[in-house]
Amino acid sequence: MERKPSKAAKVLAKGRDELAARADTLPGDIFCAELTSLVDVYFQSRLREIWPKIGPPPEECPFAVVAVGGYGRRELCLRSDVDILLVYERRIPPQALDLAQSLFFPLWDMGCDLGHGFRSIKENLSLARKDFQVFASLLDARFVDGNPEVFDALQKAFTEKVAAKKKKAFCKWLVDANKERLNRFGDASTLLEPDLKRGIGGLRDYHQILWLGQMDTGTKGIPELLRCGVLTEAQAHVLEDNARFLLAVRNQLHAESGRRNDRLHMIHQEAIAKAMGFEDANGSLAVEGFMARLHREMAAIKVLHSSMTSRVTHGAKGSGKSRELAPGIVAVGGKLVFALPRGYPDDPMVLMEIFVCAAREGLPLSLEARGFVTGHLHLVGEHLSGSPEAARRFVSILTSGKAAQTLEQMMESGFLGAFVPEFGRVQDVVQFDTYHIHPVGWHTVEALRRLEGPIRQPDKKFADLRDSFDDLSTLLLGAFFHDVGKGLGGGHSEKGEGIARAVLKRWDWPEAAAQEIGFLVREHLVAFETATRRDLGDESVVAGCAGRVGDERHLNMLMLLTWADAGGTGPGAWTKWSASLLWELHGKVVRMLRRGRLATADAVSKSRRTLGALREAAVDTVNEEAVEKFLDLLPTRYTLSMPAEDILRHVDMVRRLKKSVEEAKRTRPGGRGGSGVVVVETRDIPESGAWEVAVAAQDDPRLFATIAGVLALHGINIVSAECFLWRDNTVVDVFVVSDPPEHLPRGVFESRVASSVRNAMNGQLSLSYRLTEKRRSPLARQPISAEPEIVLHNEASDFYTLIEIAAPDRVGLLYDVARAMLNLGLSIQLAKIATYGDQVADVFYVREEGGKVSNAERIREVRHSLMACLERS
Repeated sequence: MERKPSKAAKVLAKGRDELAARADTLPGDIFCAELTSLVDVYFQSRLREIWPKIGPPPEECPFAVVAVGGYGRRELCLRSDVDILLVYERRIPPQALDLAQSLFFPLWDMGCDLGHGFRSIKENLSLARKDFQVFASLLDARFVDGNPEVFDALQKAFTEKVAAKKKKAFCKWLVDANKERLNRFGDASTLLEPDLKRGIGGLRDYHQILWLGQMDTGTKGIPELLRCGVLTEAQAHVLEDNARFLLAVRNQLHAESGRRNDRLHMIHQEAIAKAMGFEDANGSLAVEGFMARLHREMAAIKVLHSSMTSRVTHGAKGSGKSRELAPGIVAVGGKLVFALPRGYPDDPMVLMEIFVCAAREGLPLSLEARGFVTGHLHLVGEHLSGSPEAARRFVSILTSGKAAQTLEQMMESGFLGAFVPEFGRVQDVVQFDTYHIHPVGWHTVEALRRLEGPIRQPDKKFADLRDSFDDLSTLLLGAFFHDVGKGLGGGHSEKGEGIARAVLKRWDWPEAAAQEIGFLVREHLVAFETATRRDLGDESVVAGCAGRVGDERHLNMLMLLTWADAGGTGPGAWTKWSASLLWELHGKVVRMLRRGRLATADAVSKSRRTLGALREAAVDTVNEEAVEKFLDLLPTRYTLSMPAEDILRHVDMVRRLKKSVEEAKRTRPGGRGGSGVVVVETRDIPESGAWEVAVAAQDDPRLFATIAGVLALHGINIVSAECFLWRDNTVVDVFVVSDPPEHLPRGVFESRVASSVRNAMNGQLSLSYRLTEKRRSPLARQPISAEPEIVLHNEASDFYTLIEIAAPDRVGLLYDVARAMLNLGLSIQLAKIATYGDQVADVFYVREEGGKVSNAERIREVRHSLMACLERS
């Protein structure tokens, strides 16, 4: 069929471009309605362009052009799919395909995505009975053009023959579908990168409110649901505002990303916030205000959706008898409601008491009860926020075992922010990285959920710690307050301690418990940071940690808070490897607390034990003189940090290395023989979820950077690395990696790494070029925009300068940093590598020829050179 330019399509393209230019000035629903009207005009105009060239005459085979889905709801955003049906009264004529192609091809040529079909009324009904997605689309059906009688017949038949008989099954399908949505897309009202459509609290919840209302009343749209009493005037107004805002955000997301897209990634949030008129104010960024507003809108939709689902499923008034739980509070139909004689809370404590009942009974507040609480928040601030009795009842919620689900309702109703204004300030604070997936308030809820819920493998040891406490109130209050100092600049732990102590004083909380809570807030990062960013083989590090925690009770509380905090932050924060490091630190601190801090003597003892084990292992194979000669080669730090069995494996690797080097020298005389020869060996590290990649080689300053680059080239994520230079210029570098190459046999991987290292050292493989190409791959995630931070410490170690680097991650970043340090004449002894989403937090233990990096001018030079390296993309 000949493809001719369509005048109707040209009009649509021009109108769409003009509308897009005005997008920033239009409310979301107005933009969508205008774009929908443009598409309506296209179908109407196009139909007249091709009719009656394509038969048969409409009176012989009547049909209707019907909009469904978002197009049917008049919710077309800039890059939305256009869902359209050609519906025939009875039979589908042979010309139907030509008609459909003539209507659809110009839209495809414009780059529109179409969901389309042409079916008879009978076929539509048959599909709707079998497929509830089709069922839902017909709930949104809207006449566009053609024969209106065909559309009316479709609507009448669908309502009477399908919808009326499938109401219960459709509702069950929605419940099941929503469970799947929660698993796949999460609760959008709590996530930093929400799915605007499919996440819980997103537009799909809004659509379902309309569908459920239609199933309940037989009417469409918010005004009709208001008229029928399904929605109150306030609810209808809020729902319209919520939907309008979400549609505006979605439309801006389409414009910003240039494609159909529902996941609001951080990379787009700042631009969208500015486009929607948000500004920096009162120390908060525009994007933080925007995301806080978005989360509130989504939370409101989520709550109303839950109420509507309950109404349709259980009936408007619920079922079962009412049961009084406290004065003025009853449970009815599985929900909590107020039963106040005068309709007013004479005692404001009833506003707290309903949440106490919710925690005790495990029941949610009704929509009306939540609205009542929200309408009386002024009483909370005036009468409860400084009340010791209210504080005691609040703690009874924290210790109820259902704190997380209750605090969710307290946040969504506004009660929690009114009761603890200091928490309300940070509740919606967001951190723009992919490490944190929740705002502060929801992160706190997730941390409390971990502390009160069942603890399963592989974290079962934390359950034993928790069970060792008779009273968890101090720990749970510490968890509640642990991030309350965020959003005030740096040092949120110290600032948070002061805020928590002020609140506890207002509550007249016992001083001894207040001190412990303040300790937990102040020190809540010390265990994780020490375990993941310091050398646990250095007993001065362990002694420093032991000095800060003081005793085993405080250590165990910090362990639990660390586990809850990291696990509630996001999937990248808590791993088997970080758990293994934390338990290693715990064991060492416990031993030191029980024994006293004799770090130097203990280190000497440990080194002697290791050397003794090596002598014993070698006694049957090597004479005593050879053993002592070998032991003299080992650096002290090596025998302190490595167990004897690992050193023995390394010895075997070094033997093989020397043999390979000699063989290379024989086959390639002239001084180049043996260059780049390495021995690579890998092993699982038990109960850590990690692998060790050990590399033995002759000393070469380029070696560490080369290994790091080769591992990056192979897609391996490094979590730590140590370098040991033996006194005969043999080097053993030990890398721990978190993602072993499961697709390759271990021997093949070892061979490929060894070959790549050799080729890179000999100039036959350009790692810089290859890693640059890897970064340019469309599959490589683009780094976020964030200013790198570099801090040099000389106090944290007796022998090394610590260089801490926080920066956006990129492929081969460790290689780039190691090369920059090589060019600066710095020798890396230990590297602790942590990757949190799109950011790294790396710590390097370094020395230069004269010892530590101590000269002020030299420190500035190192910072400047490393910053230049990090800022290069």
